Amino acid sequence: MASDEEKIFQNELEMAKKRDHKIMITDEAIEKVPLVRYKEIPESEYLMLRELAKEVLTVSKNDNHSNEVALTYSLDYRKLIAEGKVFMGVALGDEHSS
Repeated sequence: MASDEEKIFQNELEMAKKRDHKIMITDEAIEKVPLVRYKEIPESEYLMLRELAKEVLTVSKNDNHSNEVALTYSLDYRKLIAEGKVFMGVALGDEHSS
């Protein structure tokens, strides 16, 4: 069963879908990113994934005028960090990208 926080998030998401104009990302929205429980990913990764979601919103807000941002990362990120290798990629979109 969904928590109250998840229900509020879902309601806000549905409201956002109905808008016909761009919504600017706020610090409050970034702080409200919920902890998601993924079926295919170990529970030990949940907090890190929430932080990545917050980072996507932060990059969008601060570096891309609240436009779309895609972030990819390797599940082997710990090993790659230890080896000094790149483990994450970021792509910036614009308001009209599809």
